[in-house]
Amino acid sequence: GDSQDYFGKGLSGGALAVYPPKQALKAGFKAEENIIIGNTALYGATSGVCFVRGIAAERFAVRNSGAWAVVEGTGDHCCEYMTGGRVVVLGSVGDNVAAGMSGGILWVWDPKGSFRQREMPLSIDLGSVDPRNPHAAYPQELEDLHKLLQAHCEFTGSTVAEGILKRWPESATEMARVFPVDLMKVAQEAQAAGQPSPFASVDDFLPPFPSSPTAKQARRPPRKNLLAVEQPKSRAGDLDIEDVATIFRKGFRPKAVTEELDQVVKSNRGFMTLDRAELPKRPEQERIEDFREILAMKDEQQIRTQAA
Repeated sequence: GDSQDYFGKGLSGGALAVYPPKQALKAGFKAEENIIIGNTALYGATSGVCFVRGIAAERFAVRNSGAWAVVEGTGDHCCEYMTGGRVVVLGSVGDNVAAGMSGGILWVWDPKGSFRQREMPLSIDLGSVDPRNPHAAYPQELEDLHKLLQAHCEFTGSTVAEGILKRWPESATEMARVFPVDLMKVAQEAQAAGQPSPFASVDDFLPPFPSSPTAKQARRPPRKNLLAVEQPKSRAGDLDIEDVATIFRKGFRPKAVTEELDQVVKSNRGFMTLDRAELPKRPEQERIEDFREILAMKDEQQIRTQAA
């Protein structure tokens, strides 16, 4: 599905993955051309990983201090005031990118070289990834970038990442690198002094890939489809973001829990299988006179359904 503003705000561990519904992709929906998460995603994140198959709106990864993320395009102010972590953007980037960025590294897929023509602040070194000449301050760059792209492909099914990986390592030269100058100096000084590298490894955050034996062993058995609602046939041609909702027949799903739907309520799929319904509220003039329950009556079935 998709997400609104502040997706992943304050992320401090774990893994997040966002990708369009499979039905939408089969019908022609192109994730890399549509905004799938809102503004200010990963605001103030400190650790963990995030993979977004689609475009993020403005202020992606602002004040990020440790999370590793891949997204397929961003609006303005991407990585503003970023102090740590890694971000890969597999698409276009808006204005004011890396403003006030003092730590972490941003890679931008730039096959046409237009991003590398931008004017950047003096505090930022804008360069290119060269698989034949590892960066002196960050020698494991190519390995970390490759693992991030692999993880993005595994967790979201990204066709953009898949295309880049098929041409690896030749395609690595299409990656622009945004590297804070002060961080570069600290890393080089640490190397000269024989101290450990200040750069963490993505392996510290990545969970097992969905295709790995470890993940397959831990995977739950497939859920039984409790809602045998016939889905409409998808139209030929590309889908727009507004068309995705029609695939799930909103307005034709149950609004209250029944015994056979009890399993759905206990799962995390309620938003896909149940419709929203307004719970009856007491009149406003009556409610402003006291501090009692706002609902007119407590219908446990309705409450459980809407909570799901």
